[in-house]
Amino acid sequence: MQINTFLETLRFRQDQRSSGIGTVQNYHFTFFPGSYGYSVVPYFTLPLNEPITSDWITLLQKALDAFDIVVKNENDVLILVVNHSLAFMKPAEALRLSQALEKTAGYLKENNFTQPQLCSICGQSGCDAYDYAHGVHRPCHRACLPEKPDSGTLSHPEPLPAEDLGARILSVILSISLSIVFSIPAIVAAIYYPVFYTFLLIFIPLGGILGTKWGRTNVNSRTFRDLNIQSYFLGIALMAWRLNLAIAAQGGIGTYFAHFANLGASLLDFAVGSLAITAGMALFRALLPVRKL
Repeated sequence: MQINTFLETLRFRQDQRSSGIGTVQNYHFTFFPGSYGYSVVPYFTLPLNEPITSDWITLLQKALDAFDIVVKNENDVLILVVNHSLAFMKPAEALRLSQALEKTAGYLKENNFTQPQLCSICGQSGCDAYDYAHGVHRPCHRACLPEKPDSGTLSHPEPLPAEDLGARILSVILSISLSIVFSIPAIVAAIYYPVFYTFLLIFIPLGGILGTKWGRTNVNSRTFRDLNIQSYFLGIALMAWRLNLAIAAQGGIGTYFAHFANLGASLLDFAVGSLAITAGMALFRALLPVRKL
């Protein structure tokens, strides 16, 4: 689902940075798309005046478990992370999120939580706009934001700087190169110890992850998708090469597959190799946090 469609479904207003703001039972919720695991998912934030206790977070988390939402607190800003990819979200699922926001607002009202009403810049009352910073819309005066375009009820944050193309190219080159380097143990084992080589494919994702990290480029869900594709492509190519060696050693494809055991061994290699690559992505992913440079 496109962000503008998602926000329209929730009856939120969108600003120029893909974020938006909506009112539910007089509470102002900020929306922005953020990374969670391998996906870009909806985040909702609310700044609150009162301190948010861990007991209250636990209570709200239980209430929202049915909606697959993770509840967090950072500096008295309530954060709701929807564990569902925004790209694959259906209209009915977006509408169901409205119920989750209504339930959240109900809990806030029940526990007498209030939101800031004073200008986040000058500290005075009479706010007539919202300023967006660090994933949160806060009330402010238009006059306090002379350097930003007037947007009626939302201020327009400054655009993100374009990603450095040189850093991106370097990151791709390093990622592919190190993936190949880290596949050398599996290549050596495929020749001399073929029983073990598929287990060593676990290190291919590590090479790609380190190359991306050292390349100093932006890291988001697309980065991990590309690393997955790269790792599986290299791993499958290596397994296909090893299979070709085995076929050649036994005099051709007909002779090789005439033995049922060879077919089973080949299928097992591809299964174990694929699992090793998947495990490598899961194990080493923490080495590459999501970042914007």
